[in-house]
Amino acid sequence: MKNIIIKKLLIILMIMTITMTDFFVLGTNLISYAATINSETNNDNVEFSVYFKDNNSNKLSKIEENINKNNFKLYAEIAVKNEGYFNGEIELQESNFKLTENITSDGISKIEGNKITLNQINAGKTVELELEVEPIIKEKLEPSFLIKESSIKLTGKYMQTVGNLFGTELEETNIEATKQVTVEYKVGETAQAELITDIITNKLLEINEEPKRVVQLEIESKLSENEYPVKETEIEVTIPKISGVEPEEIKVLSLGTKATNGEEAKEITNFTQESEKIKINIVNNPNANGEISWNKNAEDKIIVTYIYDENVDGTERIEIETNTKISIYRGENIYRARYTKGIENKEINKVVKAEIENKTTEIYKGQIYANVEAED
Repeated sequence: MKNIIIKKLLIILMIMTITMTDFFVLGTNLISYAATINSETNNDNVEFSVYFKDNNSNKLSKIEENINKNNFKLYAEIAVKNEGYFNGEIELQESNFKLTENITSDGISKIEGNKITLNQINAGKTVELELEVEPIIKEKLEPSFLIKESSIKLTGKYMQTVGNLFGTELEETNIEATKQVTVEYKVGETAQAELITDIITNKLLEINEEPKRVVQLEIESKLSENEYPVKETEIEVTIPKISGVEPEEIKVLSLGTKATNGEEAKEITNFTQESEKIKINIVNNPNANGEISWNKNAEDKIIVTYIYDENVDGTERIEIETNTKISIYRGENIYRARYTKGIENKEINKVVKAEIENKTTEIYKGQIYANVEAED
């Protein structure tokens, strides 16, 4: 008899263990889901959640998106349970995307800036709002802006009927809840480096009252459509020999490196020279406010000037090769381009670009002054 009782107790314990194990697993799954898409507010009868959707309509709290995409969809869901009704608004706060003015859901009364006024939601109704949003494009931004947690806040009045000694009356409850979603912006798959090199000068000029052969290149470099913030650009240029002679002097002038770091024209003195090439590094470092530059409609424009002895043959055809290497923020891809240009077998009759809006010091004397694109 005693053995039978012990066996029954063991069976009961086994059943309880299995049941509790299933309960804990279920509870863990529920907590995991709730941590991803939370719908709680300060009132049990009003629920609010915000999410994105993948191609299978799964709800997501974080997505990766092309930074050049015109618009994508954010979803907000509000439910009123049991009784009463709700009137309120949704506000997009501290975000790296913004609302468009397109109203795509019946539950929206109006959109003003980043605020959405809702139509009244009655008890027993669940309203899902499809919101059209687009990336925020700024010329100055913090690198963390490219992956950012955004806040969406719900506020409003929930009205429900309550009983008292004198009958029933409407009771007003202020509703407030804030949810977070994250967008990480990626560079487009079609991004590539763009590079153009042109010979703008090949002629004899007076340098410090001495005749010299001056050959000058104009180099333009950028990431296609400047579609993502550039971290660093490295431009590499060959040093050509004319009649077997190397240049006596090399000068580098920036006409603006706005595609990389937003800087205006200036003389560049920190270029390096090695293995018959010069290397020019342009870096987009954060400023005092922790912001980097991002100009959508710009290029890096560099002038490289080679000064030779006057007796070299100016009609000798020489190939010059330029290379650009562009790295971006929050990306491992390196974008490269190469350009080969031959010096024409004739003199190019243009005055050298040398001084921009009198902001830089005099680089050369004689004819080499500030007349940009001028003849002779």
